[in-house]
Amino acid sequence: MALPFNDTIKKDVRTWLPLMLVALSIVLAISILLVDIFRHNATVMFENSKAKQMTIVKNIAEAMAGEINQTEQGLFFFADSNDFAQAFSSFTEEGIAWPLDKLVLSYSIYNAQIIENMLIHDDSFHNPIWSLKNKTYHFLSSVSEDSYAKIELWLGGADLHESYLSITVRNKEGISITAMLDLNLMYERMIAPVKLGEKGYALVKNSDGVIIMYHIREQIGINAATERQALYPDIELELESLQKMIAHQKEGKEGVEVYQSYWWDDEQPKKITKVAAYAPVHIDNGFFIVSAVIDYNEIKAQATGGMTKAIILTLLICITLFSVLVLLISAYLEKNEMKRRNTYLNQLNKTLLTLHENEKLIFHQQRLQNLGTMTSGISHEFNNLLTPIMGYSALMVEAMDPANPYYDDAKEILLASEKAKAIIQQILALGSRTTETVFDYT
Repeated sequence: MALPFNDTIKKDVRTWLPLMLVALSIVLAISILLVDIFRHNATVMFENSKAKQMTIVKNIAEAMAGEINQTEQGLFFFADSNDFAQAFSSFTEEGIAWPLDKLVLSYSIYNAQIIENMLIHDDSFHNPIWSLKNKTYHFLSSVSEDSYAKIELWLGGADLHESYLSITVRNKEGISITAMLDLNLMYERMIAPVKLGEKGYALVKNSDGVIIMYHIREQIGINAATERQALYPDIELELESLQKMIAHQKEGKEGVEVYQSYWWDDEQPKKITKVAAYAPVHIDNGFFIVSAVIDYNEIKAQATGGMTKAIILTLLICITLFSVLVLLISAYLEKNEMKRRNTYLNQLNKTLLTLHENEKLIFHQQRLQNLGTMTSGISHEFNNLLTPIMGYSALMVEAMDPANPYYDDAKEILLASEKAKAIIQQILALGSRTTETVFDYT
């Protein structure tokens, strides 16, 4: 014979096993969905990071191009102005330098704050007629040259790690005026404030890949693709990926690339993966290359960290919802069980009430049967007593003369006995119906 709790265990297993399978299926589906969301989110974050880098690069390129072009246009107007003609005439014809000094200094300060020096010359830049500062510059590369202006890059400073951009225009009298733009100052104003992650940075190269604006001063003036190995003689640098990207940059196009490089300001640079966005800075018919660099692992860490928190939060929510679901299902099953038991008890109570009513009916029937039996017996006894009374009284009435004083009494006895017999017949009939009554106890 099976124990009752075994049936309960089997019933619980049949109830909870499908629920557990459904729950596991839901958890598996959510896990697959989270993995897919994680991959999609990582891709989206990487694309957003690239778009952000490209936006930064384009903003820097536009700001630099605008600053340089504005300085070039201002220099045109300055060279052809009457004030310059008068001041230059005073210097060349009368030997009075202060009007020219004052005019040029005022122009360089108020009209173009990145002008570091200005020179006036004929054809030879190195033998100026006049200069605001007596400085020596070393030619680096040509940027652009047309009938309006000549733009070149120069290096300066004791170690040649300062970069300058010269803009030379010629006025109507054939006098050349050169403005030397301080690219180091431009870097501090436009590029240095840009922060890209923990170690990210922005830099500018010329169209040959030579660094001209960078936070590591010692690398200004060197070729980023071919001359860095000499700075790290103790390390065998792997620069193929970097050189490939710089080759793309030298084409004057914009783009975003993932490449292998180093953090150059570390004492012992280690090979890492970087992401660089680059765009050209158009200067007349030439260009510079501005690029923004960030550590690839930082982007990956941001995506991973954010999604890890999201996954943990989602799992906690799923666990909470599953727990609530289990409690609700348990309460629902318990409610159904209580309902089933109440229904059973109600049916049992109704059955007991029916049995009790049937017992009362049976008892009442028995009483009626007993009463009918007793009534029949009494009726028969009364009939036995009335029979001779009726017989003798009838004989007396037939035999007596109506004038007999006892005739009326005998007739009254006969009538009374007949009435009594009629009553007894009614009682006997009632007793017979009572004993013959059939009750349905179903």
